[in-house]
Amino acid sequence: MHSPFRFSRSLFLACLTALASAEAQAQLPPPVPKGQEAITPAEPGAETTTPPLPETQNRDAKFQSTYIWQGKPSFNSPYQGPNSLSPNKESSYTWTVT
Repeated sequence: MHSPFRFSRSLFLACLTALASAEAQAQLPPPVPKGQEAITPAEPGAETTTPPLPETQNRDAKFQSTYIWQGKPSFNSPYQGPNSLSPNKESSYTWTVT
């Protein structure tokens, strides 16, 4: 079995990576909504106006987790060795977080 510290470290690193990604996304200029593109002046010397952008920025953080558990009961086995399945009860799990 894995220690709780290993899981906590993995979860911490996954959260830290997601936050760093969100921070990098936040540094990009916000996209201009459709219909609010800069207006091209009709004649030279005319001023160009751009509608104000909303002051809020949308940020998304997405996570995914998969937990798989498997096990087998004990059984009678006439053969035992390095290339044989152990006759003892066994269980294991895998947990991934992205």
